[in-house]
Amino acid sequence: MFYYGARNYPVARDSINRLTCRKLQAECAAVCPMLLENHHAILYLLTGVEDPQRFSAWLTSSVRIHAQTLWKGADISLAFSTGWHTLHQTAMGLLDALPWKIALPGEPLLYWPQVLQSPTEPCAFPIEIENRLRVAVCSRSADRIERRFEEFRRYFDGHTVYDPREIRESYTHFLWTALNLAKEVDLVKAGQIEARRLMESILEARNLTELNEVADQLLAALTVAAGQTDTPDQNITILRAKSLIHEFYSTGITLEEIAQKLNLTPEYLSGQFHKDTCETFSAYMRKYRIGKAKELLIGTQLKLNQVAEQVGYADPKYFSQVFKKCTGQLPAEYRRANK
Repeated sequence: MFYYGARNYPVARDSINRLTCRKLQAECAAVCPMLLENHHAILYLLTGVEDPQRFSAWLTSSVRIHAQTLWKGADISLAFSTGWHTLHQTAMGLLDALPWKIALPGEPLLYWPQVLQSPTEPCAFPIEIENRLRVAVCSRSADRIERRFEEFRRYFDGHTVYDPREIRESYTHFLWTALNLAKEVDLVKAGQIEARRLMESILEARNLTELNEVADQLLAALTVAAGQTDTPDQNITILRAKSLIHEFYSTGITLEEIAQKLNLTPEYLSGQFHKDTCETFSAYMRKYRIGKAKELLIGTQLKLNQVAEQVGYADPKYFSQVFKKCTGQLPAEYRRANK
């Protein structure tokens, strides 16, 4: 059995199907194509394949040769069925195998069920790259933002095999962070980049190339915005202060510590922060921490004391008091209301 899927499916379906059938017929007795419109794919039932090993080698070679022509943008997987009674299971297995193009971008052909047994390494999200991204976005430097995206892309370059679900989750987290931070520092305006469509594109991506295309679209928007920004020196100071808050909020960093890192007096930084943001340093820090707490309450199963610790509050009771003051709800109430 042979599965085919491609981004250009709606336009090229008929011609691709015709040429593919012609090529497959040279190697088997009969080819029966079935269109899977919901998946933008074609399922081929092949009969009369006398030597599966030789056929696999031929198909692998063909896919390599025609990767940039007939099957450009295609994700192809292959499985052999033992009889009619296993056809449905095999077909579903082919669909399950396809997401592994995210984890194995260099593989021309995916074999089911072997690909599902591929050994993987634990995928630790590259938080140090995210932290450098925060600094780059807050500094509004197009070059630095581009370098951070490139660092992230290299982290998933295929040399280490991770579970494809973990790779997709990492891309979601990284791009969501980049977009939200850009909005927080007014690098992009609300509505300029549609967050929901960005997330949908990540979920729809079927291989690493398509995931990187989504990242490139966001990167292009951010670098264009950064190139058009003319920021006074005093705003750069405040943006750097915000960047440090975003990076170290969980450690309880203080105004005095940030002022020291920026070679400023706490009094000057406090005054400039209020002048440029119309809110105090402590109010901004509290708002940022509570925002992160909301994310953890909705998106994780962490206990309330763990959430408090991760956003920089050593005392869970005090955290609950601050959270209710800001939101009108206790953390547990907020979690129940938004689940």
